Amino acid sequence: MNPEKPETGLKPIKANSFKRIFKTIRGKLTLSFITIFGITLIIFSFVLYNVFAKQSRDDFDIVMTVLASSISETIRENGINQDILNEVKEFNNPGLSAFYGYTQVYNSTETIVMQSTQLNDITMPVSRELLLSALNGRRETATVYSEAPGGLWDNHGTRMIYFPATHHQHKYVVVLIAPLSSVETMLSNLRLIIFIAIPVTLLLASLVGWVFSKRAYAPVGELVSKANTITAEKLHSRLKVSDADDEISHLAETLNSMIERLEESFKTLKQFTSDASHELRTPLTIIRGEIEVALKKQRDNTEYEDILKDNLEEVKRLQNIVEGLLTLSQYENNKISIQKEKINLADIVIESLTKSQILAERKNIKLVLKLEEDNPESIYITGDNRKLLNVFLNLFDNAIKYSNDNSEILCFTGRTKKEGFAFVTIKDEGIGIGEESLKNIFERFYRADSSRTRGESYSLGLGLSIVKAVIEAHGGSIEVKSEEEKGSAFTVFLPVSEH
Repeated sequence: MNPEKPETGLKPIKANSFKRIFKTIRGKLTLSFITIFGITLIIFSFVLYNVFAKQSRDDFDIVMTVLASSISETIRENGINQDILNEVKEFNNPGLSAFYGYTQVYNSTETIVMQSTQLNDITMPVSRELLLSALNGRRETATVYSEAPGGLWDNHGTRMIYFPATHHQHKYVVVLIAPLSSVETMLSNLRLIIFIAIPVTLLLASLVGWVFSKRAYAPVGELVSKANTITAEKLHSRLKVSDADDEISHLAETLNSMIERLEESFKTLKQFTSDASHELRTPLTIIRGEIEVALKKQRDNTEYEDILKDNLEEVKRLQNIVEGLLTLSQYENNKISIQKEKINLADIVIESLTKSQILAERKNIKLVLKLEEDNPESIYITGDNRKLLNVFLNLFDNAIKYSNDNSEILCFTGRTKKEGFAFVTIKDEGIGIGEESLKNIFERFYRADSSRTRGESYSLGLGLSIVKAVIEAHGGSIEVKSEEEKGSAFTVFLPVSEH
């Protein structure tokens, strides 16, 4: 038996969790914030440090220049005397200046005529070139980093200024030597503070950013939690939209619109399934019942023939339903090809009206065509002649079916006020359609007159759905206006072919 492996104490889950954090929008947002803030902070600190360092060194030079100028003025007025070193002592007093250093005075023979007591027996690294330049009246400065004689300065080096001075006809050079330890130590401390402050500030900023991003994305988490509870059975639920006019509220509104569309689609699908089942069940039940009756006993040929005729009618009805559904499905999935042929709109309307005349005569209905165009032959459309002919035949058929006897059906055609479209309106004086039914008149299996029984006027409820699909496939639209007991008016809009 294999011995159990000892626990290593490693927890890769935490590492994975850490990686997952930076894959989230919240983590990416925080990381981007820290990156931008960190780069900005580093650049700002770098610029601030360099400006402060330059200013500190410039101030240091200014103090040395003021002191050297004061000594030079004293030499000009009084010559070489002890007052020179007293001035240096005054500058060395705490609180009066940042200067702390030593003084040497050279004459024109490059000989030291006076110096600070600390420099006795110590050879300073004085530059002969700069000394001669100062004797010629130019101010010179230099920084020395070489090893300090007698331990006069540390590894920060020293600053030296060569300042010309005169007394009567004699030339002198005042050399001030100031260790840079005070300035460089201050700058070193500043660097240390910056190096500590930047990571600490970034850490605090990351924590603050994480907390703020959590608060900012809390509504998103609520939306996700609520959205996860919405299922096919709970499509009536909606996400809470905040009063704030921000991206989160816009997202919630968009999701609610999507859920509403899904709810409508589910309702349509359920209604379609229910209606299709009902429509298919009825003829199947009739066929089954008649067959069962026929099989109960022996019958003569005439009875069998009647039963077969009835079954054939129901089979035709089934076939019409299936073909209608297949046609609608093909239109919705853009799988039906539309023939592109030039059609004279007046010709196709006249043809459909002529073919509908036989049905109209049975109810003594008068069909009247009114062409509003002065030259109606100039209205041409591009499309499938056979499919559009069936559209107008279907509309005339409905108008005749639901019109009263001895009434009149008007057909108008012409161009719309909107450029590029033509219209065909078929208006009857029939029973009309109720306001509630107008909303669903183009839905599958919907019949505005639900009180009708199966018979001559029985409709599958697919005709207007197919009409609408065909017209939209041609880039057009259809609308209906109706009042109960006053009639209905169906208007088809189709794009005009200008060529």
